[in-house]
Formats: sequence, structure tokens, C-alpha cells
Amino acid sequence: MRLAIMQPYFFPYLGYFQLIRAADKMIFYADLPFARHSWMDRNRLRHRNGDTFYFNAPVTDSRGRLIRDVGLHAREDWCRSFFKLLRCNYASAPHYAQIVTLLERHLPGCGTGEPGSLLRTNVDTLRGIANWLDVSTEIEALPNAYEAVEAGIAGLDKEERMTRRITDICRANGAKEYVNAIGGLALYDKDRFQREGVALSFVSTRPYRYSQQSADFIAGLSILDVLMHCGRDGTRALMAEYDLI
Repeated sequence: MRLAIMQPYFFPYLGYFQLIRAADKMIFYADLPFARHSWMDRNRLRHRNGDTFYFNAPVTDSRGRLIRDVGLHAREDWCRSFFKLLRCNYASAPHYAQIVTLLERHLPGCGTGEPGSLLRTNVDTLRGIANWLDVSTEIEALPNAYEAVEAGIAGLDKEERMTRRITDICRANGAKEYVNAIGGLALYDKDRFQREGVALSFVSTRPYRYSQQSADFIAGLSILDVLMHCGRDGTRALMAEYDLI
């Protein structure tokens, strides 16, 4: 089995969904410290004037908290602003109406004013989009599921702790291969993983381009930009444009 492990991101870029597609099982790992203004609580879209901008999840007090414990307040004014932002910048995109309907279905508690969870919101939207794109990867998000792993590596140095966290979780899931985003090339060593009995590979996204209703193309934006312009079939085709290295 090929396993992927990532922190749950907020409407991440295409490569994140390629990683999900490349794995048999994806674990959204939430037992690590939360970093505010990271990809866990914000992402980028394209403004109608051609510039990029960040949009943010409405997290509550997150200082010193683990990812799994960070709250989210999807109050009515935030939801209204979020969908207005999409309307102002993407209303002319060919798949705008369909994607807004998809988002309304998978943003838990949006507009109710009730306290929510960043973890649950990110996982629900990631899973909802993946399912809509017919990705068959098994998805797991179980806070506290790997506390024993964290306890077992607590005394190790950072580099060894990062490797052992992954290889221990792979063994716990019966996985013989771990697949990571391309950024992991600078962090993980294939020979070190092999000594732990786990093969290591990375998702390398091929150069891609799609119409953004502009002459200039900006890669690496939130999956929302891809969905708005490419729809289901176009996004599925782009998701297949990667290599395992």
C-alpha cells in the first residue's frame, strides 16, 4: 500500500490533490503545532485585475494549540464575504455556479454562527472535492490516533523525529511505500527510509496551463481557481499530470 501523510490544508493547490490521487490512503495529520498564516488557514486566488490575493479561514485563538484543537468561527458575515469574494472575481468563470454549489455543500456550519473546527472544515472540503473528482483514495483524519507515535519519538532530534514519525505510521498502516509532495525532497532521504523498510517517492507536477481568462497564467493557486475554470473533467485531467520520482 502507498501512504501519504499531510497536514490538512485550506483549499490547497493542484499538487496537493495529485498527492491524494497518487496514494492508496491519505492521512490528514493534526497532532502537530498549528502555524498561523500557513497553508492550513489561507490560500491564494486571482483577482479579476490579474493580481493574486490571499483568502483566510476565520480561525479562533490558535496560540500554542495543536492543529486538531484550532477553532473556526464560520459566522454569517464571513460566509457572506467568502462567497461575495468568489462572485466578484470568478462569476464569469465557466464553472462558477457548479463550484459554488459544491462549496455550499461541504463548508460545515457556514453561516450558522456556531463554533467550528478548522480540522473538520479542511478535511470536509478536501474530502468533498476529492470525492467529486472521483478520487478513490481512502482518507483518514483521526485526532489523537497517533499519540503513541509522538510519544515514542519525543526524545529524538528533529530530522530523525520527522523520519520516524512517518515510517512508524507507515508500519501501523501496513504501508510499504510513502509518497510525499515534491517539497519533501529537501527533507527526507530515500536510503534512510529504505533502512526502515519503507520506499519513498515524491509527486512531481508536470508543467501545466489552463485558461484563467487572462493572457498571463499563474500556477500554484488554490484548487478553487482550477475548479472554476476547468470544471470536473478538466481538473481530473490536470490531476493526472504528474510523475513519481
